[in-house]
Amino acid sequence: MGVMLHVLDQQAAEAIRLTALEILERTGTRVEDARARGLMADHGAWVDGARVRIPSGMVTRALASAPPCARLVGRNGVTLTLGGDHVYFGTGSDCPQFLDPYTGERRPYSAADVAASLRVVDALPQLDFVMSMGLVQDVPPQTYDRHQFLAMVANTRKPMVVTAVDGRGLEDLHRMAACVVGGEAALRRDPLIALYAEPSSPLVHSRDALQKLMYAAEHAIPTVYPPPVPWRGARRPSRLPARWPRGWRSASPASPSPNSSGPARPSSSAGW
Repeated sequence: MGVMLHVLDQQAAEAIRLTALEILERTGTRVEDARARGLMADHGAWVDGARVRIPSGMVTRALASAPPCARLVGRNGVTLTLGGDHVYFGTGSDCPQFLDPYTGERRPYSAADVAASLRVVDALPQLDFVMSMGLVQDVPPQTYDRHQFLAMVANTRKPMVVTAVDGRGLEDLHRMAACVVGGEAALRRDPLIALYAEPSSPLVHSRDALQKLMYAAEHAIPTVYPPPVPWRGARRPSRLPARWPRGWRSASPASPSPNSSGPARPSSSAGW
């Protein structure tokens, strides 16, 4: 399906882009990981403690080096091309509560509930990709992401977007995905998974988020790194032209910071 929604004209979009670049260069962003700060400094950023100011040329070069699109390849034979005017539909992730369709009981999501939900999604041709839907709570909290992913690979063959607790969690999910598709080379060639991660708040990038970004860049995992969701109109009225520069500048470090060995990796900034 190809759909393009143009909310702003080219002049307004360019004004937002330039404003975001100015904020990144003059104000900067907080980068809470020493390795990420080092990589950014190596590429021309100005580092002062945890504050990193990113020259506009650095952002422009990183974006220019990124591929125009990425792919997700399901075990069901479906390939999703991420980029251009391609539009796909799928589930979300991390709902804390599950409403049992048979008993009407509302309870914390379990691994079995995630499995049951995804079996339904796998059978629906209207949905192109899957996320976990539920936040598994009947397992140790520091490894819940592994249990969610196990439920995903065991119950659907569609392309997947995953969340991870931290960099180590993403590493485990990546290894699990490689086992499923026949090795890391096969996974790199035909990515089964994309990573969904977020900054902590506008202009603040946590150590966990940055470690996930760096691992994803080093292993060619397509990444969705949207601006933080809660502040978009949650506390006061918000207009699109006013909030988009904040969102763009919050997500921009995903492109220049993680990868020191080559061009930028596929990344996307979602909007809510």
